[in-house]
Amino acid sequence: MDTLQDGFLYLKKLPQGGLIKDLFSNTTSGSPLRRFAIAGLLYNLRRPSDTVKSNSHGILAAFLSENPEIHKEFLAGIQSLPVAGDLDPRVRDCGGEAGCGDCIHKRHTVEPGSGGFRPCCFHVHTADPQYPGGKGIDDAGCYLWEV
Repeated sequence: MDTLQDGFLYLKKLPQGGLIKDLFSNTTSGSPLRRFAIAGLLYNLRRPSDTVKSNSHGILAAFLSENPEIHKEFLAGIQSLPVAGDLDPRVRDCGGEAGCGDCIHKRHTVEPGSGGFRPCCFHVHTADPQYPGGKGIDDAGCYLWEV
């Protein structure tokens, strides 16, 4: 998931339309990938010049109209994301927190505090069988942190 974030940042794009529909069709409720797609939709609404040149509200309205099965989770996703419309979901932002591996190894793609999501927002740590390969139950078990 982190590589996808980096790729979208590099391309200066976010998931849209058909890709988002496919993400919802091929993932389960609560999936970090779905949360990323929802955050991207919200970010497009707040900063259309960055990713969608015009009519971002019309694009979202059409997308939700064409995909009514997504409404409920989209609204739940909005509630679960911290100030989602103001943060770029492509950016992992530690806010300068101690132990951040990107800070320690100078791997940040943008300066900490630049308006991204917490580094672990869109990937899974738990040993939940639904998401095999989880690394632990909190940030301390994550490869992005050296604590």
